[in-house]
Amino acid sequence: MKKKFTRPIAFILLFCFLFSQINILFAVESVDISIYYTKIEEVIDTSKTDIDKISLGDGEEIVESTNSPGYAYKIKKVKVSSEKELIDAMGGGPKFLLKYGQKCLLEAYKAATSEELKSRAEASYKSELTIDLVDTSNDGKLFGDGYNTKSGAVPNIRKDFWSCSWGSLNKIRISDVSKKYQQFSSPSGKVDAYTTVFHEYAHFMDNTDRGSDTYGYGLDGTHYTNEITSERMAFIEGWAEYNEMIENKKIAKDYKKSLKELTIESVTKEGDYTYVKPEDCDFQTLVKSECYNAYLLYRLSQEIGEDKITAAFVESRWDYDRDMNVFVSCLAKLYPEDTETICKVIDEVFLGKAEKEDLYKMVGETDATKAYIEKHKSNSNSLDNTIQFIKTKTDELTQGLVEIGKEEVNRRKERNEKIKEIFTNVVDTVKDKITELAENDKEKREALKTKLSEFFSNIGSKLSAPVKNNSIFQKFLNMFKKMLGIETDEVEDTEETEDESVEGIAIENTNISNEDLENSNENIEVEGSSNNPFDE
Repeated sequence: MKKKFTRPIAFILLFCFLFSQINILFAVESVDISIYYTKIEEVIDTSKTDIDKISLGDGEEIVESTNSPGYAYKIKKVKVSSEKELIDAMGGGPKFLLKYGQKCLLEAYKAATSEELKSRAEASYKSELTIDLVDTSNDGKLFGDGYNTKSGAVPNIRKDFWSCSWGSLNKIRISDVSKKYQQFSSPSGKVDAYTTVFHEYAHFMDNTDRGSDTYGYGLDGTHYTNEITSERMAFIEGWAEYNEMIENKKIAKDYKKSLKELTIESVTKEGDYTYVKPEDCDFQTLVKSECYNAYLLYRLSQEIGEDKITAAFVESRWDYDRDMNVFVSCLAKLYPEDTETICKVIDEVFLGKAEKEDLYKMVGETDATKAYIEKHKSNSNSLDNTIQFIKTKTDELTQGLVEIGKEEVNRRKERNEKIKEIFTNVVDTVKDKITELAENDKEKREALKTKLSEFFSNIGSKLSAPVKNNSIFQKFLNMFKKMLGIETDEVEDTEETEDESVEGIAIENTNISNEDLENSNENIEVEGSSNNPFDE
């Protein structure tokens, strides 16, 4: 009987061992990349032409439009293994004679054959990849740039040949459909083409299940860097965008723009988007935005190293439901010594909105996480919320002064001193409020007090036009104080005579500079904070 079970048991043990080493089993030393230059030779109206009767030459084929029924494309594919072969396939001649879209494809070829891309093989689990470089500019009819690839054109070449990655086919398509219009934009089409190769290659490396329903991108099947979709899709695209960011600092800086305003597509009307401010979103919502996922990965890579990000990506590869929670949890398990830094970066990226439960879910309920929460989160949420609260109310105060200044006549010079008193009063009351909230952290308290003094100093420095009725200003101040929970005195309305026409003060700008409080980590140095890499 013992002999009967020896082999099955040994097999099971071997299987378990191999399964535990699954990343090793699928590790590859290099990826064999085949690159094809693909050009559209003809757009075919299938209602007028029988595509089955079209004669095809070497490398030519017919591809039907997936977005415009009734149309097809005659394309030609040529395998290329050098820049010279690619240029020859494009028509030959010196580089400067290439059309702009073709120059973009040349940059994509450089990226596809770069050492930076080859080095990513260590994080890949497939050993073969095909890259199609699609040129849509070969008919020469439209200003030398070829077929109209702008949105809304028929057939929809823009959608039919959009750059993308097919993981199941081990194939990437890099097209000039949008890039050939970006010659004078920032980033340029050539920069975009180069980094897009890394974006799509990152999808090729990624084993996360995209699901169904147009891959979770909403009714329009399209995703934007600042769109709120789902945690899984936000991670998938965030990972791809992160791979672009680490290849080009300009791209990394540009991504910061996406962090300022987010969009949500309607669940009933395709393409109908609503804009939302990140500061009005909770942590769970921000995690569903791909730009915040990309930003988090980038910040973590700058703080603890790109190699650790790659290691966690590989380690968590076989969790098909992977999202940022899964990834960061894996990262913290691999590198427990970095837990405090990981928590700090999460707080900085997600605007201090992560509650204790959020950090436990994302980082793990470990002793290191608990220690960070005890040290930093006991009053940090109230402080962060207060910072944002003060900014909002200060902006309201400034706007109120602007409106008063627009409507009222000149006031007495003596009013200047009165208004200065009011500003001083506001500063003092806010200082008291902040002192209560930060009573256990002298460093934060002093930093916040200094910053609040700067806020109101900025307002005071911008007063220059008339304010008619000082009582209106005092009432606005009392409103501000009430919102802070501070007792106020009622202010009676006062009447002014027409001869009281002397120099007064008002506001020149409607808001304090957005940079003042755009990111508390950039403006208030608190324990454990670091500079934002986007602000180089």
